[in-house]
Amino acid sequence: CVSQAVAQTCLAAGMSQSLLRVVHDGIDPIQIQGGDRTVGRRSLGLQDNEHLILIIAKLTDCKGHVCLLRALPAILESQSHVTVAFAGEGELRATLQAEAGRLDIAHKVRFLGYRRDVPDLLHAADLRAHLLADRQAGGVVSSTVDAQAAGELLQGLAGPVTGHAQVPLGVQRRDVRVDDHCHVPV
Repeated sequence: CVSQAVAQTCLAAGMSQSLLRVVHDGIDPIQIQGGDRTVGRRSLGLQDNEHLILIIAKLTDCKGHVCLLRALPAILESQSHVTVAFAGEGELRATLQAEAGRLDIAHKVRFLGYRRDVPDLLHAADLRAHLLADRQAGGVVSSTVDAQAAGELLQGLAGPVTGHAQVPLGVQRRDVRVDDHCHVPV
């Protein structure tokens, strides 16, 4: 488990205490702080006026990527210069790509796959999105710590998330609700 909160959720679901261990995320803050905004934005071919929303997470159900996809048309109505980038791989890649096409937003969404230049991407982003479709899941803690190490003002999409209680003090969050876009299955 990545946090005590996730371990508690597993216990509540009936998992045996003997099977659980909390292993806190380990990151190299010097490597993350060394990211370069210009290099990251250039690697994505972004214009200076383009706002980047970045999610770094496995493309899986509990991470809630579909929530952002479904919210993006409304976001684009008021902010047309927005690009969303999903850094990560997973079983939902083809499904999410199809959903972006169905919503006619594929030109605004980048599926980056596995990346070795995460520090540059963190600095290139104007907003880091932390989404969980399942409020009981707790995999957002590591990406929150990564973003804090990059010196970011954290901005999350969605509501309260299990596991944030263990994020170091000093993290600022501003939530933008996209919950209404999460309830329809992909």
